[in-house]
Amino acid sequence: IPEDFDVNGVGFISYKGLDFNCSFGPNFYNLGFARSLSVNANLNFGREVNEDVDRFGTGVYISSDYNNNWGNWFGVYYSRDYEMALTYPKYSGEIGFWTDAAKPLYLTGGCWAANKEYNYRRDYFAPNANFYLQSNWWVNPRFKVALNINNTTEWDTVGEIVAVSWILHPSLNYALTRELQLRIYSELNFDSRLHYLNLLLSWNFKPKSWVYLAFNESHDASQSGFLLRERIGVVKVRYLFFF
Repeated sequence: IPEDFDVNGVGFISYKGLDFNCSFGPNFYNLGFARSLSVNANLNFGREVNEDVDRFGTGVYISSDYNNNWGNWFGVYYSRDYEMALTYPKYSGEIGFWTDAAKPLYLTGGCWAANKEYNYRRDYFAPNANFYLQSNWWVNPRFKVALNINNTTEWDTVGEIVAVSWILHPSLNYALTRELQLRIYSELNFDSRLHYLNLLLSWNFKPKSWVYLAFNESHDASQSGFLLRERIGVVKVRYLFFF
């Protein structure tokens, strides 16, 4: 990396400013239907360097852990935000759940929405929302199937939906032996229309020492067809030396 390298040139600017966050509230235990219930109120305040406007917000967050090892959370928030030289009120909320992680099939998911945020891709303030679902299924102790689903919905300034974007991450994990593991992972991006497939074979031939064989390829479906963009194979060896 050259000495004159500036991280701002790649679109990243480190945060400079003041942030204050405070959370308080009661926790309840052994309620009969639930092992625990947490109710928290949140207060936050912040200001970035070179800005004359303070940001502040408040909200309520509730989380429950039930006797069957399932759980859920719910939150509603209000904040006065400052973006693109504009101060505006923002109302948002979230809700989610999880199931028993000790079972062969484990699920977690949730959604959130905001009445107004700056959409950097489209260059305007508008509502947006997100939904996600993560699933892990242990078919047997050696074989796991997983699927992560992510959805983003974008509105325009007059309240019309302009985009509903889906991204899927299916994966397979299989233990061929105790030392030999196979993982197949892919990303299906229906927003950018760029799709990826990854295969990783790992061999733990000694303690803390591995051989990796990786295969990756990407396809472009933004035009007609399913065009191959890139295909790469990599071999990597990691060996622990003892002195």
